[in-house]
Amino acid sequence: MSSENYGAIATRLGRIPQSGLVQSAFCGEPQNAEFERDLLRERVRSGIAAARKRGVIFGRRPGQRVKADRLAPKVLKLVGEGQSYREISHRLGLSKNTVLDIVKRHHAARIADRRLQIYWLKPLRLNNHCSAATLKSGVRFG
Repeated sequence: MSSENYGAIATRLGRIPQSGLVQSAFCGEPQNAEFERDLLRERVRSGIAAARKRGVIFGRRPGQRVKADRLAPKVLKLVGEGQSYREISHRLGLSKNTVLDIVKRHHAARIADRRLQIYWLKPLRLNNHCSAATLKSGVRFG
């Protein structure tokens, strides 16, 4: 078989496991191990897709932070007093990274609350001449 015909067949087959088998038949090179590996990869991917359709959640589950949640108010108080994360961790029996995580979660929650407040307190601008306050008072410009 000419190389032109082989190229056309290879591009038509794409990247399916059977293309490796066809290639080995045309070229005369044994590629059984690669073919088996491709079949296994295809079965695993289809199994993962089916599990996702059933609602299976992949990945590590979030753990419970019992001790960190219990000591969070103390940690935030000590941070507010200006103590270092290392001093706080030694005093409360936590790791430095746990203290850092508590502070990060607290700051993230404050930022989220602040964004919500700004969103709800922003005046509703209807156009350049009229706002929600002018609509309530009955005065219209324009």
